[in-house]
Amino acid sequence: MRILRNTKKFFALNNEWLKISFIIFLPRLIYILFTNNTTADSSFYLDISNNISQGCGFSFTNPTGECEPVFGGYFPGYPLFLYFLKLISIGNKLTVIFVSILTS
Repeated sequence: MRILRNTKKFFALNNEWLKISFIIFLPRLIYILFTNNTTADSSFYLDISNNISQGCGFSFTNPTGECEPVFGGYFPGYPLFLYFLKLISIGNKLTVIFVSILTS
């Protein structure tokens, strides 16, 4: 019984943590909404997610326009996640907000 009481206390989400999370997330949300910045690797991951949707699999598009598979050093989870968000018709701006919520 004592362990159960401690677990409830540990997982209890009080107003202080919600306020802190909102204060952390608010500047990120404002920055995302009012800018159109992308990072250097954003186009790479978006290219991979586009190639997944076109049936090329986990690959990037080379300068000649052909799909080349990507091997080693890249975890396929993030491009697959981007592909899933595009599959359910979530735009780029909302994708960035969703990823920011998850990482905040």
